[in-house]
Amino acid sequence: MQSDGREGAGTPATTSPYEPAPYEQSQTTGGSGVGYRAGQERNYPPNDSPDASSIRYDEYGAYNSYATPAPPSTPRRTGAPASTPLQRPTTPPGSPDELVPGVDAVLAARGDGSRWSTPAYAPFAAPAAAPADVDELPTAQIAVAPAPTHPGPPQPARTRGAHKPTSARRAQNARRRLLTRIGISAAVVLVLIAGIAYGAQKFLNPTPKVQLYVVKNQELTSFVGGGGLTYPAQALDIIYPVSATVETVNVQVGQAVKSGQALITLNSADLTSQLQQALASYQAAQNYLSSLYASGASASLIAQAQSQVTTAKGRYDALNAQLSSSTYSNGNIIAPFAGVITAINVVPGSTAPANSALLTLQNESSVVVRVQLPLEQRAQVQVGQNAEVDPDATPSETFPGLVSVINPALTNVGSDTFEVWITVSNPNLQLLVGESIYARISVTETLPVVPELSVINPDSDSLVFVYSHGRAHARSVIVGVRDLDRFGIVSGLTPGEQVILVGQYQLSDNEPVKVTGIQQ
Repeated sequence: MQSDGREGAGTPATTSPYEPAPYEQSQTTGGSGVGYRAGQERNYPPNDSPDASSIRYDEYGAYNSYATPAPPSTPRRTGAPASTPLQRPTTPPGSPDELVPGVDAVLAARGDGSRWSTPAYAPFAAPAAAPADVDELPTAQIAVAPAPTHPGPPQPARTRGAHKPTSARRAQNARRRLLTRIGISAAVVLVLIAGIAYGAQKFLNPTPKVQLYVVKNQELTSFVGGGGLTYPAQALDIIYPVSATVETVNVQVGQAVKSGQALITLNSADLTSQLQQALASYQAAQNYLSSLYASGASASLIAQAQSQVTTAKGRYDALNAQLSSSTYSNGNIIAPFAGVITAINVVPGSTAPANSALLTLQNESSVVVRVQLPLEQRAQVQVGQNAEVDPDATPSETFPGLVSVINPALTNVGSDTFEVWITVSNPNLQLLVGESIYARISVTETLPVVPELSVINPDSDSLVFVYSHGRAHARSVIVGVRDLDRFGIVSGLTPGEQVILVGQYQLSDNEPVKVTGIQQ
């Protein structure tokens, strides 16, 4: 028997365990919000999976919020098929527009009012009134109609298998909180480890052990050095005041001569006649001056005559002194001291010009080294100090010397060096004149002395630890003279103080220490 699709009110229809009961009002919760629908809550298959193939749709257009709406299941009553296709609401999930429009008729028939009377649907016009009897409502009219559009931004539709955004954000926040907790825990662990290590170190080594040294004044020797050249201790250019004929040259360059030895022989007749001529000129000048005084001549003439007398007398005295000196004897030029001939400027038979050098004699048995020293070390150098010189050509050889002269003027104007003369004995003529030399001057000072090991950073910003009342105190010092492994302290220490010799590199200022030994 064909049915019209309606059953009696008191006779429930036989339904599938996954089909909703007919015409019952219920509130369902889906992935897209809360709403009323004609039927009971949808029942999912035992695996609780909202799969479209296992969900049965009722005739009022129930839909799966996670997939495209599927066709409704076989209706439980006969009637005309729905002519209006099922449509999915286009409004955001959770809004009142998600409600199935066909429910309004059911609500009105049962006296529950219409959803159009709620505040959420106030801006929209209510649809036409539904029939009084729901059973008289055709199936085609119960089909899903387009829901009114609710103001608001559109929301993207969800598809099957998509994760909920709230779940993703929740998982991301959880990961962030976990990483933060891990970082804080690691920092706390590191701080604890450092504190434990520091405490263990202090527990195992409560007081550093040190050894002391007592500061006392000592005499230290250092060297001030510089470079220079060698010069002969004695050098003489032999000249003659008048011209004379050279008869013989008795020496040659490089020859060693003795004091009093004849070097050059001049023509004695020339010398004697020149001496007599000089004497006559001098006497004539005197006579002329006397006559001017007697005649009452003018002052200018008298002054001119006086000048002539002076010139004549000077020439005569020079000739007389030369002929009477130790460098001349019977026409011979004599060596005034022992030395070596280093230059000869005349040859036999030539005429030697007046006041010109005939030859050069040098005494090289001792040499003078003229060195340039840093001007900042001027106060440390004194006449009489010991020195050592090393020839650049033979640095393995060392010759002792003595500071003989300190030049008070700078030889190089504007330079930062000063000149010192060092006399060096050279009996075997090992040092040659003009040879390049490096000289070191021995400087002796009396200063508070500490061992080299007790000074931290001796080259710059020097520091020592001074022991006092059971504690180590850092103190800056200035290092002066250095003698092997001993340092002379110019400033910062006084004799009698105790400096830490061993164990000072692990100390801090004002740290308690334990003394295990003292060196005097």
